[in-house]
Formats: sequence, structure tokens, C-alpha cells
Amino acid sequence: MLSHVNEGVLMPAKQRPCVCLGDVGELTVRAPSRFSRCMPAEYVQRHDFRKWWEWEFIAECADLCGCLDGTQRGVGLGVGHDPLTFYFARHCQSVLATDLFSKEPASSPSLVDDMNAVHASSPIEYPREKVEVKNADMRRLEVPDGSMDFAWCCSNIGHVPTLKDLWEVFRELGRVLRIGGHAILTTEFCLTRPPYLLPGVNALDLQLFEQIIMALGGFEVVGNVDFAFNWAHPGNAVKPRRYPSPFMMHTPHGALMESFRSGQMASAVGISILAPIACVLKRRNAAFPDWQDLDLPRVIRDYTEAVLAVQARKVAGVCSRLETYVEKGPGENSLQLYTLLFRYYIEAMAIEKHPRPLILRKLESFLEHLPAGDLQDADCLDLVAYLLSECNDYANSARVYRLALASPSTTSEHAMRLSVDYLKVMTRLGKWEEAGEYVVELYRDLLIGGIGEQAVRHGWNKFVNSSGHSGVRRAALKSKLKRSMDQACAEFRQAVLVPSTWTGAMSECLSMFNR
Repeated sequence: MLSHVNEGVLMPAKQRPCVCLGDVGELTVRAPSRFSRCMPAEYVQRHDFRKWWEWEFIAECADLCGCLDGTQRGVGLGVGHDPLTFYFARHCQSVLATDLFSKEPASSPSLVDDMNAVHASSPIEYPREKVEVKNADMRRLEVPDGSMDFAWCCSNIGHVPTLKDLWEVFRELGRVLRIGGHAILTTEFCLTRPPYLLPGVNALDLQLFEQIIMALGGFEVVGNVDFAFNWAHPGNAVKPRRYPSPFMMHTPHGALMESFRSGQMASAVGISILAPIACVLKRRNAAFPDWQDLDLPRVIRDYTEAVLAVQARKVAGVCSRLETYVEKGPGENSLQLYTLLFRYYIEAMAIEKHPRPLILRKLESFLEHLPAGDLQDADCLDLVAYLLSECNDYANSARVYRLALASPSTTSEHAMRLSVDYLKVMTRLGKWEEAGEYVVELYRDLLIGGIGEQAVRHGWNKFVNSSGHSGVRRAALKSKLKRSMDQACAEFRQAVLVPSTWTGAMSECLSMFNR
């Protein structure tokens, strides 16, 4: 279903409300929504096409479902500085905007400041008295049963530790919504062989959508269900997670090709490709099945319980629960799921202080299954590399750190942290200089990819100062690396300000006009 051949770059707009995957092309073929017309033309988030598509979907579906007639009460989950909060305030009786803004007590000045910052972030005028900002976990909203007419969430319901927690979010939505109320949601969807279920990024897929969303007894899915993804549109191309989204240059002509410059809708995460899925659910008078009653594969249940146990540091039985899957390798399950299973299996072994030779044998066995090429799961390899170094296998540890550093699915912040650990291991091997030269190129790549120079320099300073060794030779090497980094930053600034290719192209254009 996901591998169909597109008839063109711009697919027909889907009939909303519905269940569908994100598509930058819809921003072109659909007429601007009331939400889009309401937002300022200069609002910078317009150029984050993924977010803009999600916000437009939620706003339009809320309108189509009758949630914006001025009498409805809405609740947002994980809203942050979401502009939908303020847009809905103009069309609802009241809006409750929830998020974990702070861990501080409700009366703390910092929490008050955080909540005031939410109000101050609005890009439009709105009736402030209609908006209540609340510090709340989406699994426990602490509002009366059936007190809300609709709920929305923009790609945050999956930001919980496990699928069990995701189920708790749906159960809480069912509790707070009245019968007939709507939940309008976007979240992550795995386009590649699933599943991707790392804590904080629990992505749905074809199977999990059927086993969880379609099994929500207290909800019914509204509209058609369409899992087609528009791979042909350049704006939907897979974006390496290590680079920021390429927001356009703010010129009148820049917008002409903006949505074709680079992908924003799909992202490389781990060794998977994720994109947003949107759905509309309607509350009905029926009970929710318990978590234990969901028809989930045994491996998913075992993995979920293992993650919860490791996070609680109560790992008795985790190794025996996961060992069968680990020993079989990635044959029965996807390579992504095998990688995640091994990650929690080996962490449980480390917590239980299994003998290091045994841990090392397990790690060496895992390395045989690493995927070829640059795309690696750095969230897993980070722990693997650390444990290899703890087992004194510094050569393999350095190799794994380097694989994690180079992966396009590794965030820039994670790559900079990994560079420090890579240096420490390479120092053990007497290869500090080799590590430094490699990381100079890594940081040069981050600069070219759009990471701010200040952030790159901050990470770089941590890297250079992370070695505990001293001496004249080391000082000379640090000085050499600093010059290399300064040169990289200077080249970057020059390329941004006066790109030679632009200069040549403009000269040619001007000469044509002057003929």
C-alpha cells in the first residue's frame, strides 16, 4: 500500500476529516484554510511545512466537526507554543492548553514565567481570558470527566515512554471528552519496516494502527483511511535528522521554489523513516478495552515491559524475557526492532552486573548484524560503544562511535556529545590526533548543513577540552585543531555571505541584460 506509483507530484487533496499521511503537496492543491488566512503572512512557522500541514489539518477538521462554533470547550495536549491554542480561543468558549512546561511546583516563579511566555508567543490577537495554560501530563490531565468537547495534539502523543503509555493517553482522552466529542491528532508513522518504538518516539504503523487505534472501543475513526504517501514530491523527501529544516530566505522570489528545495515531511530516525499521520476520532458510548486485552504481538508486549522495567531500574526477568529475540537475530523481526530489543537487553545485563566477558560476547555478536552503510541507530550504538569501552574493547568502541557520528539520523546535538566520547576512546588508543582531524570534518559538515556557528563552537570547545592529558605536544595539537576549526568557520561565513557561484551567475545574468 505504501509502495504505490504516484500519478504525479501533486496528488489530489484528500477529503477531510480522514486518516492520512502528511503531504507538502497538499499545501499547494488545497485552498488556504481559515487558520492559514488568520496567521500573519510573515509568521516564520509558515516555512516549516510539516508543522504547517499538521496545524492546517487539525484546524480545518475542527471546523468541519463543528468544534469552532463559539460554544465548544477544547483541550490541547503537549501544546508548547502551538498557535492553534490562540486560533481556537477566537472560535471557542474556552481553551485549556496543557504541557509539561516545568517540573517546578505550581506556585514557583519560573513556572509562572513559562506560562506567561506561552501567552506572549501568540502571533495573533486573541481573547486571553478564554485560555487557561496548565502544567499537566497528557496521561493525567486532572479535569472532570466529559468536560471537554474536543481535544487536539500535534505530534506529541507519541512522546511517551512506551506504547502502554500511549494507550493511557487515549484512555485519558476518552475520559475527558463528552460522548460525541472529537480528538484531532497527528503523530509519527513508520514508513519503513516497523516498528520504531524508542521512548519519546513511539511511531504507529499499519499493524499498530489496526491493533490500537481501530481497537479503541470508546472511539470511532472518522472519514476514510488512506495510508498512501506521496514519495514523489521533493518536499516529502527524507530529511537527515542531523540538519535543521531549510527555512527559506525571506525574499519575494524565495517562496517560488521553497517547497521543492528539500524534504521536511519525512525524517530518518534510527534506521527507520518516519512521517506524520493525522486522524480524527469521535467519542462514543462504549468501554475502552484494557491494555492487556489489546491484540498486540508477543514481541511488542515483551519489549514494552522491558523498557518500563529498565527505566525503573527493576530489571529482574528482563534478560530472560528478551533473550530469545536477541539470540535469533533480526531474522523474524525487522532490523530496527532487533536493534531496539538488543539495546534494552544489554542495558539490563549491565544493570544486573553480568560478567564483563559475557557482556562483551553479546556485544560482539550484535556487531555482526549492524547494517551496511551510513544509516545507523545512534540511540542504540551510543550505549553499545560505551559498554564496549567498559569491557576494554576500545578498538570496536571507537568504530561504533564513528558509525554513530556519521549517521544522517543522528541529531546534531547528539553527534556533538558523541564526539567527546569518541575522543576519549581514541585517546586510550593513542589516536587523539586522528580523532581530532575527523571531528573537524564532522563539525565542518554541521556548519554547512545549517547548524549555527555558536552551537557548533560550543560543542567544539567541549570536544577539545575533554581530554585529561596535557603537555607541549598536546597543546600544539589543540592549537592546530583550533586553527582548522577557525578556518572552517571562516569558510562557512564567506560562503554564506558571498557564494562564488551566485556571483558568477549574477554577472552572467547582468551581462545578458546589458547586451
